[in-house]
Amino acid sequence: MWRSIIIYNKEKIKIKDGILNIESENNIVHFPMEDINCIVIDNLQTIITTYALKELSAYNILVILCNESHLPSSITLPLSNNYHLYKVFKMQSNLTNKSKNTLWDIITTAKIINQSVVLALCDCNESTVNRMIELSKEVYDGDAGNREGIAAKMFFRSLYGANFIRTNDTAINSALDYGYAIMRSIVARNLAASGFQLMLGLHHISETNAYNLADDLMEPLRPVVDLYVNNNIDYIVNPLTRDVRSDLVNLINKDVIYDGKIVKIRYAVEMMVKSLYTALDSHEYNKFKVPMICKTEQ
Repeated sequence: MWRSIIIYNKEKIKIKDGILNIESENNIVHFPMEDINCIVIDNLQTIITTYALKELSAYNILVILCNESHLPSSITLPLSNNYHLYKVFKMQSNLTNKSKNTLWDIITTAKIINQSVVLALCDCNESTVNRMIELSKEVYDGDAGNREGIAAKMFFRSLYGANFIRTNDTAINSALDYGYAIMRSIVARNLAASGFQLMLGLHHISETNAYNLADDLMEPLRPVVDLYVNNNIDYIVNPLTRDVRSDLVNLINKDVIYDGKIVKIRYAVEMMVKSLYTALDSHEYNKFKVPMICKTEQ
């Protein structure tokens, strides 16, 4: 299984002969590059060589840097050498609003269904779960009826109570932010590696957001984070513990359903991005597939 490496202490990162070396004062740990999926540098003292950064990019290994609050603050992305780069740019640029809406409807429907699964797994009110399922069937024309917003309000209130506010500075929100950032990062990494221009979103179109497309595609994965946080609510404190941060990083190794098969999230994201390419290339937008949460507890 691919590794997710989290570096908490002051260490040196070097690469020699295809081997990642992590050096501390008293020890050196070695990892074959082909076994690594991502590296999270969760301190401000680690030293990494430019050669190591170059090699990590060549192996398409995601590097996530955290700030002084231990929250992911930046990622490294390759300047894609994908030979379809211009073709992908044209496909993205030529998407009509109708086509974008069709793709966004697929994303939004899946997100609401995943939220309903989370509520069911958390033994929330059955009528709320059923209403969420109904909302997922009412998404149309780029979610013109804002079913996503209605579902989100019901979802968070069901999990955390009527007084929960997503933007408040709480331990729950810190955990959600951390987990969402990890999901956003792995989606962005795969999009960049496949030649997509991340600023060209389907629904997210902010001029100041360089990751609009990643923010679109990560939406069905948010409930994966929500499920973890709810299931571990007794251990969620501010600042987040190392164990919780490690668990949130390793959510990319959780099982989901992709196109009828149970796979790891990291693989499902890769396949989702490939399906987006296929959908844009063929103009058959039903070929775009997204990950779904398993309906049984993992």
